[in-house]
Amino acid sequence: MVPVTCDVSEIEVTKKITDRVHSEILEQFGLSELDYKYGTMIEIPRAALLSDRMANACEFFSFGTNDLTQMTFGFSRDDIGGFLPDYLEQGILPSVYSSRCPSKRDAPLVPTSRSASAASRGAIRPPSISAMKPA
Repeated sequence: MVPVTCDVSEIEVTKKITDRVHSEILEQFGLSELDYKYGTMIEIPRAALLSDRMANACEFFSFGTNDLTQMTFGFSRDDIGGFLPDYLEQGILPSVYSSRCPSKRDAPLVPTSRSASAASRGAIRPPSISAMKPA
């Protein structure tokens, strides 16, 4: 998995490198095959917005919801615990935490309660991106 990607071209370039290294490993160890899946960590808002295009270049995604939240809102890990629970309780940011993951039957894609650590990660298969819908 390639972390912190921001564009399809980046995924394509790193895929070529990964394929080359994969071939070298097969040759070095006399293997005829070694299965692996090529994917990316969606951690940058730009990557999330381009995820439908990026899905064509990789086999899976892992969404870094912690990084996405911090980069989108400018929240700092050091500061967020001091105000986010109150924001959620008061409904100041209700829609931010209401996207649903279609592969988990309406399971929250990102935290929905005071316990942000209870759902620190979400993962979704690229073909499911088009099925995402607001809660």
